Amino acid sequence: MIPNKDFSLKNGQRDENYYKNRFNSILPYDKNRVELEQVDGDDASDYVNASFVRGYKSEKAYIAAQGPKVNTQDDFWRMVWQEGVAHIVMLTNVKEGNKPKCYEYWPAQGDKLTTEHMEVTGVEEETRAHFVIRTFDLKQTEGSEKRRVKQYHYQSWMDHEVPATTPLVNFWRYVRSRALRTAQAPPLVVHCSAGVGRTGTFIALDIIYDQAQQEAEVNMYNTVDRLRDDRCHMVQNKNQYAFLHEAVVEAYMSGDSRIQMSDMDTVLPHAVTHHTPSDRVDREFETLCKLRDNSTTPTYTTASLEENRAKNRNPKALPNDKHLVYLTQHVKGRNQYINAVYMSTFLQQRGSIMTQLPLQDTLVDFWRLVDGCDVNTIVSIGDVEGKKNMCRYWPKDAGSSMTTGAYTITLKSVISKGDSLNGYTVNVKKDGTSREVRVLHYKDWTGQVADNMADLVHLLTTLHSSHQDRGGKPVIVQCIDGASQSGVVCALWDVISRMTCDAELDVYMAVRQLHTVRPEALTSVEQYRYCYEVAQHFKNSYNVYANT
Repeated sequence: MIPNKDFSLKNGQRDENYYKNRFNSILPYDKNRVELEQVDGDDASDYVNASFVRGYKSEKAYIAAQGPKVNTQDDFWRMVWQEGVAHIVMLTNVKEGNKPKCYEYWPAQGDKLTTEHMEVTGVEEETRAHFVIRTFDLKQTEGSEKRRVKQYHYQSWMDHEVPATTPLVNFWRYVRSRALRTAQAPPLVVHCSAGVGRTGTFIALDIIYDQAQQEAEVNMYNTVDRLRDDRCHMVQNKNQYAFLHEAVVEAYMSGDSRIQMSDMDTVLPHAVTHHTPSDRVDREFETLCKLRDNSTTPTYTTASLEENRAKNRNPKALPNDKHLVYLTQHVKGRNQYINAVYMSTFLQQRGSIMTQLPLQDTLVDFWRLVDGCDVNTIVSIGDVEGKKNMCRYWPKDAGSSMTTGAYTITLKSVISKGDSLNGYTVNVKKDGTSREVRVLHYKDWTGQVADNMADLVHLLTTLHSSHQDRGGKPVIVQCIDGASQSGVVCALWDVISRMTCDAELDVYMAVRQLHTVRPEALTSVEQYRYCYEVAQHFKNSYNVYANT
């Protein structure tokens, strides 16, 4: 492994700074530590456990810091002010398991935090599936000047572990697009708990990507070696070093796939309509297929068990073990298996569940899924009437009921939402308790893509606008095999949400995230091109659908 360096650590080792360090073995080198301005001539007041880190071409591109402690939050905010920092990347949770990892050094939205020398006001907080963006106003307690600071808090990376590659690369690109890296820009503060493992890996990704862009080659060993010249233990273990390779490959192959909504009318006609191997859609889809096919092969151990094989409609569309949903509602003679996987939405981890239409034998398992996962919205794709091996799982007529196992399902109301889209409200009763579930049924999908684009956009905007209002419960998205059509819907839900929240179009990232969970979904360039066409339709109808 790459060695640490033997540079002086005297300031961090001073007795008066002992309690300012989270770990006594992880201290900043004297040569490049962030030296705070002294307060009232106290030479101990210039210490904070933070180091300047060189970027690809600039000397002070980053500040790598430990997560603030309760007794160092004032020092942290003094550092942010002194160095003119506008962006903070946080890569740890406040607690992981039962272990404290970082003090919550910021106020909630609308609240104010006052330390000895600094005043921080929480302005805004936005949530995404894997991270939170917080906006603060910062001022000195004795001054009037205010500065705006953004914090990007990634919440899906545990200490000493490695995260899922695609969500982390997506987060890194989000930060990179907002915290512009120029020679004149103030440093980007990056911290985790100790300020070396996760912090070093994130910074290394950023530096190596810059190198790849400029030189068309990279040297990961030399990059990490140089990082350790600036702070000890950067990229802390072999797993993080291996992950760095995966992240760099994904970042470099994927490039920047975002299109600003304001540019869509200019970019999309050339991207979508040429139908040549060199056009944007074909190039992106080819890259997606390469990344999908070169990823670690998923395991389907549970789905392949003899007792579960007959429960799968399509033997080529099985739920992989990593994302499998287990049934928690006990039924005698039934096990915990159902052909279903958790999928993140744009705003929420495990925000949706992709599953197949139930077989007659798995009908009770489907309602166990609804019950156990506290589902209150189901998206059903395709018409089951008169189809072989299809099983209707809610009553056809208002006021009528059907029973499966211990569950009684009663249709309360039907609302037509379009030629291809109907809404149903059903009551699901079991053992004296009942829940209300909304079924959004898109029935006209006879080929690879939906037959009625306008009704599909209506469905997608309904999902985006109502999901959080309905408690953020997982939404079941189902089609014949849980992949063929539901994959398109899940990808487009992500696309529409990003357009609404960030005014950006990124079909590529939505499909890449889908492929990491359901590689059997969205497998044709026709479906991929259709996602762009739906996005354009949504953009043209934006003012209409934004308020539905």
